[in-house]
Amino acid sequence: MSKQRKKKHTKKSTPASAMRRFKINTRKHAHEMGDKVKFVETELKMSAVLIDFMEPYMDEVKTVHQYRILTSLAAIAWNAALLPQPNREEMIQKIEQTMPQEHRETVQELIEELIERKQEYFADITRYITHYEITETEDDWHLAIASILTGEEAKQGGYL
Repeated sequence: MSKQRKKKHTKKSTPASAMRRFKINTRKHAHEMGDKVKFVETELKMSAVLIDFMEPYMDEVKTVHQYRILTSLAAIAWNAALLPQPNREEMIQKIEQTMPQEHRETVQELIEELIERKQEYFADITRYITHYEITETEDDWHLAIASILTGEEAKQGGYL
């Protein structure tokens, strides 16, 4: 008699459940950091900010795969723009090394354009993007983002 394996049922992840898991896991470990971690609700939604940030490039995006690539590069450029110059260059070089050789120049140019755009139009927003998730709906794509306030933005908002 052969044994039948039971199929393990896994819940489909949604942006809301991913964000809850992120908050729960982070809060679970927050006690190790004492008062250094605070969870705050702000009016600024980083998903809306990143969508605005990517807007000039959206005409070229036709598929969810292309949207995922653009979002990934935009998040990388966003975070790189927040780093001091030497750290930024090191980060970009590490990212480029993971790319196929034939795409490196194009990726580097796009990241540099996005960094300039971040510095010119979004300089006052200094949150780091820690996670993003894209889900497909019937007629659109939904972007959910988890971010953290930097010390400066937290001070300006009165959170520190």
